[in-house]
Amino acid sequence: MYSLRRPSTFCRVRFPRTQLRGRTHRPASRKESEMETYILLTRLSPEAVAEPKFIEKLERKAADRIHKHCPEVKWVGSYSVLGPYDYVDIFEAPGSEAATKVALLIRSFGHGTTETWIATPWDRFVEIAKKAAA
Repeated sequence: MYSLRRPSTFCRVRFPRTQLRGRTHRPASRKESEMETYILLTRLSPEAVAEPKFIEKLERKAADRIHKHCPEVKWVGSYSVLGPYDYVDIFEAPGSEAATKVALLIRSFGHGTTETWIATPWDRFVEIAKKAAA
């Protein structure tokens, strides 16, 4: 029997390794790409993990749906974490509309809640700060 506590340590929704294999992530410059980096925090409901095999099916469905509806999104990585959230996913999208769509697709399964943050690469942040001080 599984605990009703959040499944932080034994499962996670992640996207297929084939999408990440051979790819070294390096932040793109604004001139090189208009993609922005987003952090998606996900907390699953206890019901979502009644059986561990369900996690794999949920992962596949989510990956397929995102690939179908958001082909412009590039997945950077997925992590299972300890703390108030179960998973942290990092992806690049051309803007907030695409990032919102990703979050809505994940939530559309009805098994969790999400929070999305935009992440600014440090060099870009310093550049913005210098312009703001000028």
